[in-house]
Amino acid sequence: KRREVTFPKVLLITDQETSDIEIFARLRRVLAVVEPANVGVMVRRRTTAACRTIRSITAESGAWLIAHTDIELAKAMNADGIHMPSSAIDSMSVDRAGQFRWRSVAVHSDNELV
Repeated sequence: KRREVTFPKVLLITDQETSDIEIFARLRRVLAVVEPANVGVMVRRRTTAACRTIRSITAESGAWLIAHTDIELAKAMNADGIHMPSSAIDSMSVDRAGQFRWRSVAVHSDNELV
């Protein structure tokens, strides 16, 4: 029997320029108007404290949390997913990343596909 998996339709990606307070406020505004199960938040370049707050917001609402690049942080935050650069594809083994519902690798050129 096949299990249906639904992935987020809206993916929010944190940036370095926006303050943590503004990230939290924007996330709450999005979650107020978009069904949380359809929202994924990819956390990149944030402090551990900010990651904990984002995890709290996503866990309360049912939105997805996707860590960027750091598998150990993703595990510590109990993230739903991990996104890695193509250079780290070997670390995407089932042993290291198999616990996540979402596993993705960035590919920016045809050469990275091979």
